[in-house]
Amino acid sequence: MTRGGSISGIVTSTGGQPIADAMIFVKEEGSGVGVPLLENNRTDNKGDYLIKHIKAGVYTVVFFLDEYSPGTATGVRVFDGRSTAHVDCQLKSE
Repeated sequence: MTRGGSISGIVTSTGGQPIADAMIFVKEEGSGVGVPLLENNRTDNKGDYLIKHIKAGVYTVVFFLDEYSPGTATGVRVFDGRSTAHVDCQLKSE
């Protein structure tokens, strides 16, 4: 059984303040479909997030919250049994 890997990071404002409750979508590059993962798909009150059990591959990660313009990280590589850390994002106020 493949256990997958994980993606983690922090979401902040352009001023450096943590953004709580930001939604995170992960899309496998080339798949054309973005799916919100069911486990830990929002940031905590410090802006941190951890998404586990992602199959190995290359992903685009999209971050958003109503008051901000969406942010994107592309080319995020996930490996089985490993954590891909520091997939951070700064969101700009609209």
